[in-house]
Amino acid sequence: MRATIQANGNGDTYSAVAITDWRVFADDPGTNPATVPVTVTAQSRCIAGKAYVAVQGRNDHGAPVTIELETAYGERSFANVAPGANAYQSFATRAVSVAAGTATVRATGTVAGKEVTTVYTAEYPGVACA
Repeated sequence: MRATIQANGNGDTYSAVAITDWRVFADDPGTNPATVPVTVTAQSRCIAGKAYVAVQGRNDHGAPVTIELETAYGERSFANVAPGANAYQSFATRAVSVAAGTATVRATGTVAGKEVTTVYTAEYPGVACA
């Protein structure tokens, strides 16, 4: 870090601080961070001539978790998803086709006594329902 004292044209002085070096420290740099285990899938589908994006998150953790599903076509949150249970939503695109894309799934639960949120992404293919 470097500090300087400067003056403006009115004779006033002020201090400026420039940070020249950033360092980030982890609690335990030798291990991977804790994760909430969830299996994520995303698919594009045609239903009654319209395109949908279906997203599923299966809780692979040993305790209930909160699962949030998010796409460009909407989002939905499910609290207290039991171990082995699924959170599922089919998002209507309101169009006859959808381009390939990704869905985001956030899983929040307790791991080793701490609340942890793990973010997953799942790709889905494009589909034309004509």
